[in-house]
Amino acid sequence: MNELWPSPTDPHAFESLCADLWGAIWGQAAFKNGRNGQPQAGVDIYGRYGDKWIGIQCKQRNELLRSKLTCAEFDEEVEAARRFRPHLSRFIVATTGPTDVVIQEAARKVTEEHAQQGLFEVEVWSWMDIWAELNRRPALLQVVGPVYWPQLFIVASEKSNREHTEQILQAIHIPLLPCRIFLTLRIEASDEDLARVYGDQLGFHRLVHPPSDADGRHHLGDCYLDFKDGVVEEAGFLRRKHPGYNIFHRNVVHTVSRFNAAKCRKPLSENEPLFFQPLVTLGLYCGGRPRSPDTPPTLLLKSGVDPANLVGSCALDNTVVVDFEYPPLTVSPPDASGFSITSLRGSFIQLTLDFFYIRSIACLPEQSWPQLHNFQLLLGSRRHALTFSLDDLGKQITRLNPKPIVRGDAVMPQIIFECEIEPEKFEQHLVSVTEDRPYPSVRDQIASAAVELPSELKMDSPWHGVRTAAADSISRSASIDAVCSLCEQRSTINACSVVPEYLFPEHPRIPKEHILCSSCAARIASWDEYGKRVTQAFAEDLTGLEGRGLVFEADYAELRLWMLSLLWRMYIAKGPAWLDVALMPCDADNLRALLLRGTPGHAGEYPVGCILPSFDDKHLDFSFQPGCVERLGERLIRAAFRGILFFFWIKEDAKDEELEPFHIRPDQNWVVPVVDWKDIDFLRHWVEAQRDGGGAARDNV
Repeated sequence: MNELWPSPTDPHAFESLCADLWGAIWGQAAFKNGRNGQPQAGVDIYGRYGDKWIGIQCKQRNELLRSKLTCAEFDEEVEAARRFRPHLSRFIVATTGPTDVVIQEAARKVTEEHAQQGLFEVEVWSWMDIWAELNRRPALLQVVGPVYWPQLFIVASEKSNREHTEQILQAIHIPLLPCRIFLTLRIEASDEDLARVYGDQLGFHRLVHPPSDADGRHHLGDCYLDFKDGVVEEAGFLRRKHPGYNIFHRNVVHTVSRFNAAKCRKPLSENEPLFFQPLVTLGLYCGGRPRSPDTPPTLLLKSGVDPANLVGSCALDNTVVVDFEYPPLTVSPPDASGFSITSLRGSFIQLTLDFFYIRSIACLPEQSWPQLHNFQLLLGSRRHALTFSLDDLGKQITRLNPKPIVRGDAVMPQIIFECEIEPEKFEQHLVSVTEDRPYPSVRDQIASAAVELPSELKMDSPWHGVRTAAADSISRSASIDAVCSLCEQRSTINACSVVPEYLFPEHPRIPKEHILCSSCAARIASWDEYGKRVTQAFAEDLTGLEGRGLVFEADYAELRLWMLSLLWRMYIAKGPAWLDVALMPCDADNLRALLLRGTPGHAGEYPVGCILPSFDDKHLDFSFQPGCVERLGERLIRAAFRGILFFFWIKEDAKDEELEPFHIRPDQNWVVPVVDWKDIDFLRHWVEAQRDGGGAARDNV
């Protein structure tokens, strides 16, 4: 339901909706406070999140004369909430009115004052914020939609069904090949196996954050922990990038551990049997199950000589799951270009996974042989995938290979999974896969230029090399009638620079874009102004600062919101200069929600920071193209503006021992490290590549 629905016009209905929403957020019931006419101490809805009491004041507006929450009303409700018992830890003013910069600023100021007095923090949620949170909870929206918006819900449901049908019809013409496979293996490991790979089992370890003492579900990226009475009772693991992924969930006693691809490399290189990659054979029988076991498949797909990519691993107690993604499978017959995705409708598939262990070197006992927990067939352009539920995968069998290629000390388990894709259930198996922006890197489009080092450093040649033709695809009109990218309201949208001009002056080949309405532009302009004051305080003379850093008493909320808005604006921009700034839709939605609410989030939620390169003890003004790289198995977006390196982790719990001390954190001074430019590997490689021949820089850090 991407379009904005109107807020309930009845105050009681709005209160009930708020109780439904925050009950879902907290994971337990939210209660209405008394009844009309009774003193409520500024609180209409209350509940507990963990051991903390939270109160909500609901302000329904008729969108006519009194559509906005006033400062006087805000102050009155905050004053009343101080009388609520037990004492609140957080007070939320939920209003059907629009987002108001003045009220948001007042909420931040009160929160700071209360922090010094040991009182509650204050948040203000506009109807846009509330709707965004509802829209991220489709299961809840399916429940409350018919109650509060019966007619709109029917229309939206019909539209969604039509869109899904159109998507399936479009798939008729999408080629089936090439095919890739993503699979998850589940292994019941012994204590010795677990200790060998993941370390001791004395407690919860290798977590990004230490376990919380608050009850409820706590998400750590693709892992979550369920706390009760301050103890982790259950945990789960999922892959948000893979729609249809079967969540792995279980009770836990002693271990919650996870490895990304980088951490898996060492045990993988040591022939760790927990991480053994099976050979894949997939037989596709168009028309259904073959009548004879000797019938050859219509298409036979096999894993080739290139190894699969070990995406990551997780251990919950003694159960280990390992994710593999295979490169394109080889196909027989070679000429199979006539098959489309809908060739799978009514087909029969037979998947065989062959493992190879050697007892004297690396082997798993029979009780630890892998089971198939996820199987996804990534189709054609990878915009669609064929997925299978745990009920489907329950049909698998595990056995010794009846035709082993070697004998003696070798052990060759085999998994066989067969499934018939019934025509009426085809749509249940087929899911759409939303990938990062499938655009070529701007680095492939730029013209090289010489670089003078270091005193007259000029490193903005990539910007100058952006093709004018590509930039011309952006509207040059001063203003247009369109939908604001932030509040998603139709309005007059004025053209503006993607990043503020004090960071990167206007350039003819990097045009202004139509992104924000005047109201949202004013909100972001206040953060830009704060960023301007901070960056202007960066010293030009860096003598004696290398290996140390600049220290600022910065406003956590203002600084974080400014930098998160830079990231979001670079992502949302359409110009070719910004195409390397790639986010998953869920990350873009999360950032947009933070900006809409004017809340900076916690420090580990998309960590951000800066580094100041030193050139012979000088801070020089340079810039280069924003880009996305892999670091420690995760995505890091970096850019240089005004001689400052900005880095943005695209993960909600990114862990980087080298950069983590320089993340922006609440209640701490902000440290900007000063580093000799030659000690920053990717910067040195970029400069050297430009100087030595203008080629593309090596970008492996």
